[in-house]
Parts: sequence; C-alpha cells; structure tokens
Amino acid sequence: MKFIHPAFWIGLALWLAGCAPIGSPSSGVAAGPTATPGSPLLGLKPEIAEEGPPVTPPPLPTPTLEPPPPDLPPAATDYTALGNQAYYSGELEVAEAYYLQAINQDAADVRPVLGLSQVYRARGEVDRAWTAIQRALEIAPNTASAYNLRGELSYELRNRLQALEDFSRAIELDPLLGLAYQNRALVQQELGAPEAAIVDLQVYLALAPQAADREAVEELLEILADQTRPFTADREGRLFADDFSEFTSGWINNPDPFGLASYNSGGYRINVPVADTVVWGTNRFWARDLRIEVDVRKLGGSDNNLIGVMCRYADINNFYVFVISSDGYYGVGKRVNGGALEPTAAGQLQFTREVRQGDVVNHMSVECFGSTLKLYVNHRLVLTVEDTDIPAGNVGLLAASYAVQGTDVLFDNFEIYETPRE
Repeated sequence: MKFIHPAFWIGLALWLAGCAPIGSPSSGVAAGPTATPGSPLLGLKPEIAEEGPPVTPPPLPTPTLEPPPPDLPPAATDYTALGNQAYYSGELEVAEAYYLQAINQDAADVRPVLGLSQVYRARGEVDRAWTAIQRALEIAPNTASAYNLRGELSYELRNRLQALEDFSRAIELDPLLGLAYQNRALVQQELGAPEAAIVDLQVYLALAPQAADREAVEELLEILADQTRPFTADREGRLFADDFSEFTSGWINNPDPFGLASYNSGGYRINVPVADTVVWGTNRFWARDLRIEVDVRKLGGSDNNLIGVMCRYADINNFYVFVISSDGYYGVGKRVNGGALEPTAAGQLQFTREVRQGDVVNHMSVECFGSTLKLYVNHRLVLTVEDTDIPAGNVGLLAASYAVQGTDVLFDNFEIYETPRE
C-alpha cells in the first residue's frame, strides 16, 4: 500500500493570472516559468489530506463598530481622508480609528465603511471585512466600488461565481470602473472563458492606457489569444501531435538542476533529483474537452514514483492530474483554488496489474470531457470519475519522487484528440 508523503512543488508551468491577490495594490498578472517550493503534495496516496478553507463566504456576524479613541482631532476634521492617508501609509490601526470616528460622525456616509472593510481585509479579518462591505451596501446599495470590493473578497474566499456576479454588477453601475473589468477578466479566465477575459482586459487598457501593469496585461492577452486560437483536427480527429523533435512545439524547456523539464533524449524528459518533490511542465495547448495519448518510460530512480498527465491546467492553483507509478498504482488528483493536491472522488491511488512495472514503457490515455474524467493504462480503462471543479485549461506532464531521489521519466508520442475513445 502507498502512503501519503510530504513533497514540495517545483512548478515549471506558466502562471496565467491571479498570481498576486486580486485588487491589492500590487495585484496583476504574470507569465513565464516559475518555481514554488514549500507547498505540500497531499492526497495522491490513500490517505486524504485535511480540507482547505471554505469556498463560500462566512456567515455574517452581527456588525459591531467600536467607538474611536478619545484623542482624535475635532469633529470638523475629514476623518475619512485621514483614514485613507493612514491606510495607504500602512498604518492600519490609525486608519481604523479614523474610519470609525467618521462613521460615528455620519453613519450614512459609505466611504469610511468601505475604508474600514479594506483595513480588516488587509489584516486578514475576513468576517469583519465582509460585515463592513455588507454594511456599505445597506447604506448605498448602488455603489459600484462596494460591489467591486465584495467581488475581490469573494475571490479571495474562493467563491469565483459570487466574485463574477459582483464584478459584473460593479460594471453595470459604473461602466468606467476599469479595475472591475480587470478583476472580472481574471475570474473569466479561471472559469474557462478566455474570449470574455480578452474583451474585459481590452476595455481595462482602454480605460487606463497608462496603467502601471499594462505590459503584464498585454502578456496575458497574448496567452489568452493562444488559448482561443482554433486547432484543425485531421481525419482521425487529432488536434496536436508531438514527438518532441522540435524545441518550438510549446513546452517549457527548463534545465533546472532542482527539477529538469525539457526536450531531451528524444522526448520530453522530467528529472526529479530531490526527494519528496514533484516537477511538471506545461504546453500552451488549451481546451475544455480533449483526449491525450502519450507513451511514458521510467529512465531511472525508484519504482515508488509518480508519472502524470495534466489536463485543464488553468494555472498553478487549478488543474487535474492523472498518475501511474512504476510499482503499479494509478489515480486521479486535482488542485482547486490553491488548496492541497488531493484525490478526486473515487480517484485515490489503487494497485492494478495493467501498469507495467519497472523500467518499461507504459501508454497513458486521459480523457477530460465535460464532467467525466477517464484514465486508460495500456489501452485498458482503469478509472472513471465525475468532477466539475475545473472547466478548462492547458495540458502538462508531471513526475514526482518519494523518499528516494532521482525519479527520471521520458515522455514521447504525445497526441491530443477532439473525441473520446470509442
């Protein structure tokens, strides 16, 4: 029996969007190879990791706004302006005091309530931030910035549908609110709607032509354009084929000594020289529904490993991975909204004699069509699961080590089809 183990992500995949907290002063987009050590690989063994944070906003607590300290300026002072100044200077406690004084001075003014929600959000006090935003919408139900802020908080709480609804409402109320378009674009992309994301980002740049993050947004637009570029299937329904003989076929090519993922040895090679580590590489081919066929061979290292094919790789925080091991196991895992990598329902690792053990070639077939995910090993169906968490994304290849370092895997004859096996 295989057991859960600690491991570290060394992700060689593209960051597509949402790499910084949405709506934060430094938020934006990024693209290119990246490594993210320190996040545990959990759940691909029979034991399942603890669940991550909830994906819906918390219940609203009873609003409680404490009285301000007695040593603040006289009532004629614009406490909201002072609170804003303190907030942007990073003096959160001072900003909170000013905003509370402004609320006590005029309970019908929505501005200090929104400021207060930002203070609580910056301090990680989610319940209080949510309460303040709800109070703001009670005071001024047609305030676009309040919906934008609630959308940002919903996104951080991993409720993408609520975030999408709030950003859309903010745009409806204020069609010139550029940040809401940018925020909605990031959510649209994660939900598998790159065409809609492109439109929103183009509007954002039109409204903010001098935006500090313009270059990063333009890079994301190029990635989204790749995702929407149609592929023409051949007579067999094949959309893409790669024998890895050309280094320009779209795979990340990174000879990192801590995790090689590159065109090498006549295929695509992933070497994991560190114990308890997983390494992957992605291709920009993007789809909602597809079938992947690939040959995999262990070149070195322990048979106690993982060899994987990824589909619907939306970003580093959202993807499916289908795995086998050189000692005969198979399974399906997923990572959603940055949580732990864990099995899908019925996707826990199980043993099968369909996997050829040792330093030999195995053929993996992966299907992602709608909510149905299937894994074939050497042309035999071994697993079918239903899951709807991730609607679309790129494709990728993966290898992982356990206690013994040196997992070395070669992938070859990679093909993508638009139809499932018959």
